[in-house]
Amino acid sequence: MGTIELIMALLTPVLGCSTVVGFVFYRKANHRLKNAEADKAQAEACDSQYEMYEKRIKDLHESLNVANEQIITLHKSNAKKDEIIDSKTERIRELTDKWMESEHNTNEVNLRLESANDRILELTEESGTLKLDLQNYKNWHCRKGDCPHRLPPNPRLNGQTFHNALSDNPAIKAVDNAFDTRVKGRPGRKREEN
Repeated sequence: MGTIELIMALLTPVLGCSTVVGFVFYRKANHRLKNAEADKAQAEACDSQYEMYEKRIKDLHESLNVANEQIITLHKSNAKKDEIIDSKTERIRELTDKWMESEHNTNEVNLRLESANDRILELTEESGTLKLDLQNYKNWHCRKGDCPHRLPPNPRLNGQTFHNALSDNPAIKAVDNAFDTRVKGRPGRKREEN
């Protein structure tokens, strides 16, 4: 046995297993043991943190998958809505075009109707003038062929003289001219104007 072992063998019963001896002789081993325990605790902490991160990443992937599925569903839904909106917009444009065409046609009809109403008013006025003239001619009609003074045959008109107030009307002038042309060709009939 060596000297060191002999000294240890002698001192061990004297000192007992004291901490000083343990410290002196086992300090490197204790240091390695504590380092190993610290490394083990650190590794366990890293493992638990790694598992926690792994679980968190897995949860995030699941959340991301759910969000992606929702986005795809919403995209499909929006695509369907866009198709519906496009079809409705096209229908609105068609109806607007038809409405505009209808309005255009209505305006044309209204213009024609207004023109026709104006013409009806003109013809009604002309007809009224001609009726008044006709009544005037009937009242002053003289059945004698050569009547130089045109005395009225109607007793109500005694004391009045014949006056053709409406003879300035072009339509009446045309009728008068036609009458004159027709009467001139007949023997024994002559129209005179006062």
